[in-house]
Formats: sequence, structure tokens, C-alpha cells
Amino acid sequence: MTNSNQPSNVPCDIPFELIRFIGKKSTDAGFKNVQSLAKAFETTNINKVVRALEIFEKTGKLNQNYMKKLAEILSFDMNEITEITDRHYAQLNKELYLCAEHLDLILENSDRIIENTQYRNIIFWGIRIQAAYIGRRKTLTLGELVFLWNSGSLIDSDGCCGPVYIVGAGGSP
Repeated sequence: MTNSNQPSNVPCDIPFELIRFIGKKSTDAGFKNVQSLAKAFETTNINKVVRALEIFEKTGKLNQNYMKKLAEILSFDMNEITEITDRHYAQLNKELYLCAEHLDLILENSDRIIENTQYRNIIFWGIRIQAAYIGRRKTLTLGELVFLWNSGSLIDSDGCCGPVYIVGAGGSP
């Protein structure tokens, strides 16, 4: 499943396995909806918890303290969450790791990559430039990365073990 705002070859970054896991644990524990689960948090601001849980159902993102409270309420080990999250990110990064593993071949064939639109337009999850506060995010293609590397940009030549080829950057304006 992919998000309509991203190229089709880039996997969706929503951790559906995690959402299903929490949903099943919640159902198995007898909670009928988000509101009943939020009440189990025993907080004075149930609406805040409800909103957080509703956002989690759509995005898979939840404050770590809320996740720990869910683990307590639903009787699961946080290590299970870590395992699910690790699997999710391993899947997302599979192609990026393949790119890193074969970086020497990519650099050797940089002219071919730039000349061929099929290669030049390859996109990997996690390769991007972004700026905080203004919400600017630019996904970089393999061709753009190769072009930048060939021009000496996005390379830290003072790396501890030789040059470091940067695949993403972020910061605030």
C-alpha cells in the first residue's frame, strides 16, 4: 500500500503491522472503541488521549509514554513494539541498504545513471532534503544524488574511514 503523495516505487511509511497489533490487543482486552480504551488511561483529559489514539490509528505514530501506558493496559511487552518497528524500518530501508551496499557500482556507472531516465528517476525511501518549521521536503532521485556526489556536494571527505556519501539532510532555516 502506498501513500498517494509519494512515487509508487517508494513504500508507505505507515506501520500497518503496529496499528493492527495494537488494534488486536485492544479488541482482545475487550475495548470496543478508542473512547473506552482512552478511559483506561485514567487521566483527567480523556479527549487528549482519544485524539492521540485516533491519530495513531491513521499514522502509527504515538507518544512513547502513551505507548508504554498501552503496554500496561493491554498487557504486552514493549519489546514486541520494538520488534515490529525494527521489521517495519528494515523493510522501508531495504532498497536504501542495497544502494549503500553497491555504492561502488553506482559511482562507476554514474554517467549511465544520469543519461538513462529509468535509472535517474529511481527513488529510495529516506533519501531527502528537508527543512524544519517550514515543512519543505524534497525527495532526491538517484540521478540527483549521483549528480551532487559527482560535483562534490553531499560528500564529507573528512570521514573517519574515507569519504562519506550523504543521502539525506535536514535542518532549520
